[in-house]
Amino acid sequence: MATGVDLKPIITETLYIDNEEELKAELRESAKNEFRKRNKLQFSAEEENSVSALENKFAQYVMDYPVVYIVHKDVDGENGKQYEVYVGETNDIINRTRQHILQDVKTMSSWSDFQKIWSKNGGHASQYVIADQLFNKSLTLDIENKLIQYLLSVKSVRHIYNGRTNPQGNYYTQDKFDKIFTEIWRNLNKRDSILFPAEKIILDSALFKASPFHQLSEEQCEAENQILQIVNEVRSNRDNNLSTLVLVSGAAGTGKTVLLSHLFYNLMQEIKDEKASSKSSDTGWMNGGSSLLPAYIAVKQDQQRVVYDQIATRLRLQKKNGTVVLKPTTFINQAQKLLGIKPGKAGEKGQPSPRPVSDVVLVDEAHLLLTQGNQGYRGDNMLLDLLRYAKVVIAVYDPRQVLESSQRWIDKKSFGILTGENQENSPRYGQREVVELGGETINFMRIKLNQQFRMAASDDILHWFEAFTEQGLIKPIPVDPGEPNTHISNNSKNMWKREPYQIHICSSPWEVMKHIREKNEDGLSDNGLSRVVATYDWKYVGVKNSKEKPVTPDGKWDVELFRHADNQWYMVPAEGFNGQRGYNSKCEDCKYFCFPWNYELEDTPEEKEYKRLQGEQAWAEKPHTINEIGSTYSIQGFDLNYVGVILGPSIGYDNKRKRIVIHPEFSKKKNAIQKKESRYDFSTENLLNELNVLMTRGVHGIYLFAVDQDLQRALEEAAQNGTSDTLF
Repeated sequence: MATGVDLKPIITETLYIDNEEELKAELRESAKNEFRKRNKLQFSAEEENSVSALENKFAQYVMDYPVVYIVHKDVDGENGKQYEVYVGETNDIINRTRQHILQDVKTMSSWSDFQKIWSKNGGHASQYVIADQLFNKSLTLDIENKLIQYLLSVKSVRHIYNGRTNPQGNYYTQDKFDKIFTEIWRNLNKRDSILFPAEKIILDSALFKASPFHQLSEEQCEAENQILQIVNEVRSNRDNNLSTLVLVSGAAGTGKTVLLSHLFYNLMQEIKDEKASSKSSDTGWMNGGSSLLPAYIAVKQDQQRVVYDQIATRLRLQKKNGTVVLKPTTFINQAQKLLGIKPGKAGEKGQPSPRPVSDVVLVDEAHLLLTQGNQGYRGDNMLLDLLRYAKVVIAVYDPRQVLESSQRWIDKKSFGILTGENQENSPRYGQREVVELGGETINFMRIKLNQQFRMAASDDILHWFEAFTEQGLIKPIPVDPGEPNTHISNNSKNMWKREPYQIHICSSPWEVMKHIREKNEDGLSDNGLSRVVATYDWKYVGVKNSKEKPVTPDGKWDVELFRHADNQWYMVPAEGFNGQRGYNSKCEDCKYFCFPWNYELEDTPEEKEYKRLQGEQAWAEKPHTINEIGSTYSIQGFDLNYVGVILGPSIGYDNKRKRIVIHPEFSKKKNAIQKKESRYDFSTENLLNELNVLMTRGVHGIYLFAVDQDLQRALEEAAQNGTSDTLF
């Protein structure tokens, strides 16, 4: 008999029906067809009995063993096919299917809503049933969890109807998980590339990177449990008049956003469960009604708010964008309106007293919250205002990502409490204490995350970045040996558990752009999403209808550099320069570099369609932005697989002191260099933090060029003293 029969993984597709006999027949026939199709074997008459036994075994894996299933219904969207999706796992696919259709639609709102969708859009849904001879309960739960995580990132998925997830710890077949999952996804991709796009597309998605379905580390789990305990205590004790601030600190890339996303999802699920069990008719919290909701997530950074909005809408935590995901000012304004407080008048005579109107507000990038008023914010401290109107505020805070003077705390005692730098005034990590913050008495606890998740780099590489961005030292660039897979040959694509982190010093801005474009196009090596960013040393006025216009002929705010006769790059044209200025995506003579700042190029027709269909995309996710230069405004809080960084003249080097120096006079970032209250100068600290944010975006590597000639030489020497392959 022929050999090499392929038995795994097994994927069958059937209509989603409740008739037991029809469902059994469909599954059995689908499994047998899959067997023949997958194995493509020719059998003699004498072998047919053996083949029949194999086919039956194939079908048995689907019908009698643990499986994962994906229920899906395609619906017509404005610009093409979209999907409503549910993912589950079971030991009995027949009974589980019938339970969903006959019982759950009556007792569970999610299934009731799902059935209405597929009935409205023409008949039955369909389901993929996935089996494997290695499946056990723990493995199927992990497969289910990762499928939800992937599908959340798919553009064509409108809603996912799942509730809680249950990622597993260690189990017998855990070492087989990655291989099995990749085989499953690739097989699904061949069947429907719209619902199951290539894995690279998923992994590049900002939604995937901020997904609440990532398995938390031990450190993150401990932090989440501490926070949930506090939230539950506060929500059950209405007599406590003090608001509570839980501050989650940690350097860039330590998993703060994933923790916050996971925490937000779990809190919203608890609230949904409470509403369902109380059978309350008040659905304002889901529909954006007149009363404020029990929980919100407040995000000042526009790009990050787009991601949270999409996650919340797709997971049915809100029916429309901007219901539970808000700007901090929007939440504050809604709270003041509900209480009858005039904007900016809280605490003044004749105004109602501020009080909590929501249980929990989670704040990502809380270091960006304003500590003074402006045109869009009438108060004087956003964090204190959030604490006035919420019982618990959970804030992600990194003092090394404060970028503007208007975000700085002048009160040293309060700043010491937030950062832990002043040990006399700072509670110890993990301990709850009553403190005074900005004149407000609150309950306070600080939690710190230490494990680095973003930068897949050796400790020596991480220490090099710390020395560069924190101490201003340029040490010899170390060699990262990576982490090889000891059981896989050197010629295999999967030879690395972790590839060596790459630090490359480039000889020109064109070299940076060239290598980042190559990495961005190289999906075969899972390089993917890569962009060029720069310090804010070229003018940019992002306000629409501004009277101030760009000086370049293309009418765009550009990052421009000119190569002079000495082969060095300058901010001004060389004498006698007569070339055409403006955006030029091709390196013709490579003497002139000009690319527009972020948000300057128009979206492509495909990107506009996506916006109408699913809402706004993050800047780096738009394909056309490979031809723009990013800044902290577009990239803070996001991961790139590879980042190209152009350091403008505000970042220099002192050859005598052998240290990086900051030149605020060369920065065009007004909010970073202006004094606070006309007397406090934070420009050096702000620009160092800008440098830190830009330098720490790359997961697998960085391509670096400096306009300051002394800094560029110091970087080239560091590369030569480290390893020769870091110079370009």
